[in-house]
Amino acid sequence: MFAVPSKVKENVLVSLYRVLCCFALLLSCSLHAAPEKLLIWIEPSQARQGLEKVAARFSETFGMAVEVEAPPIAASKYPLFAANGNGPDIIIWSHDKIGTWARQGVIAPVPLSAKQQAQFVPLAVQAMTFSNQVYAYPLAIEVLSLAYNKNWVSQAPKTWRDIEQLQVKLAAEQVQSIRWHDTDSHYQFPFLAAFGAYSFARHHNQYDTSHSGIEAGNAHQGLDFLRDLYQSGWLVQGFGQHTIYNDFQQQRQAMILVNPTQWRQLQQLDFPVGLTTLPEIYGRPIRPWITVYAAMINRYSEQQDVAQYFIEQFLLTEPGLHALNSDVPLGVPAFIPYLNHIASHPWVQVSFNSLKHADLLPNVPKVGRLLAALTGVWQNLHSEVPSKELLKYADKMVEMP
Repeated sequence: MFAVPSKVKENVLVSLYRVLCCFALLLSCSLHAAPEKLLIWIEPSQARQGLEKVAARFSETFGMAVEVEAPPIAASKYPLFAANGNGPDIIIWSHDKIGTWARQGVIAPVPLSAKQQAQFVPLAVQAMTFSNQVYAYPLAIEVLSLAYNKNWVSQAPKTWRDIEQLQVKLAAEQVQSIRWHDTDSHYQFPFLAAFGAYSFARHHNQYDTSHSGIEAGNAHQGLDFLRDLYQSGWLVQGFGQHTIYNDFQQQRQAMILVNPTQWRQLQQLDFPVGLTTLPEIYGRPIRPWITVYAAMINRYSEQQDVAQYFIEQFLLTEPGLHALNSDVPLGVPAFIPYLNHIASHPWVQVSFNSLKHADLLPNVPKVGRLLAALTGVWQNLHSEVPSKELLKYADKMVEMP
């Protein structure tokens, strides 16, 4: 008779135990007249259809409906809806909201053991942590990269000097070399960071928000660099991301700054597209922010245990993450077993390499004020106020009590 290996027996028993636990949770919910469905909110740019496939698998297994929604301005609605009992059980959003929502008491701490944490990329766990407490499950790590039309750019540019040389060649063809969204700090701030700027300093795994690093180092030189791009016609004020992408799609622009949510669109264009890390500026690496998308549990949900089970046993699995990644690319998956599964993909490798010269977007409540202050800087780039003064004023705006 065929003998079942002990490891297989163990896995079967563990799986059976987990299923029985979930059935017990669902039974407990029904006895307490809890809602008959699990509600999940997800950011519109993320993998809604992929998440719906994971939800359908859960529903087929346990008979409990799971509804996935991508409501407009969900980040603004969530704290109010969560507190009055009308919010989702789970919200999938970028990690920079964690500190604000944790302080407002609308997301529940996550009981991740040391063994569980070891399954994730360390910086992703760091992004989930606020006041020494983990508040979310990391799903995907995103960072800006440079996409280029191979019909116009034969070799990936490594330095800004390479792009300047391409600009001369492309101008003769009535093609713009590169543009990006000039009022979005995710695109603009990396150029200041190349010259020494940073958001907030970290000490002993905590952000020091008593002052910002907006004007640190030679950040004013980064601002001067951006101003020179406007004066030379490289950047045009008011160009939104949709217009920029459309120009790239129509081959009127040769290069574009992108995050992983755009990869699928790029791969479907009718011309070859390459992806590379951001170029250096005069020997200095451009330093983009890292964003980690995460699953958070509503602290006011009556189904926190079921939500936790859904995330751990259905979403944060190789089949679950594959469903998300097949819909909207994850970039660098935070879950190491799935990252190992797709690590050979060239664009995943580019994104992973881009993390070397990137910094986590802070997850503290004051990050909102930081972003607002930077928006003021971008809006005044065409003023006569010197760069040093612009940054000094922005820094004071962040430091205001």
